[in-house]
Amino acid sequence: MKIFRLITAIVVSLLLFSGCDFFRSLVGKPTSQEIAAAKAAAEAAAKAKQQRDSLERVQAELDKAAAEAAAKQSVNIKRYNVIAGSFKIHDNAVYMTSRLRKAGFNPVVITLRSGFEAVSAAQFDTYAGVEEAIESLYEHEFCPNDVWVYDASTNLHESVSVL
Repeated sequence: MKIFRLITAIVVSLLLFSGCDFFRSLVGKPTSQEIAAAKAAAEAAAKAKQQRDSLERVQAELDKAAAEAAAKQSVNIKRYNVIAGSFKIHDNAVYMTSRLRKAGFNPVVITLRSGFEAVSAAQFDTYAGVEEAIESLYEHEFCPNDVWVYDASTNLHESVSVL
């Protein structure tokens, strides 16, 4: 019984003075200091990843804005514009622009305050030449029957761009 008390007293004193870290290190488990260091490293890595992700999101937004700005180069508008189509859906305006460009026109997109994008096949400072441009446009099979002339002096547009 004395040996049991002695062994118990030694084990209790070891536990009181050395804690669980001594036994954890004996069996090859990480100590509380190693656990705290690993936790701090994991938190630092998570914070660095969050900052990287945030920077990547901001960079992607900046790249997208730059691409949109480059795609919509500002153009000076002339007074009379032969409009080949007016669209609420941007992709339709892009499609009409590509068709006009393939046919030899220099189209521009006029964004109207109403939200429509009018695709101009030709622009003129004076009305002379407008009717000729309309006739030229009607010669193409993709030309709609409702070609019209937009007078920029009415100032119903927000912007003009080349797509």
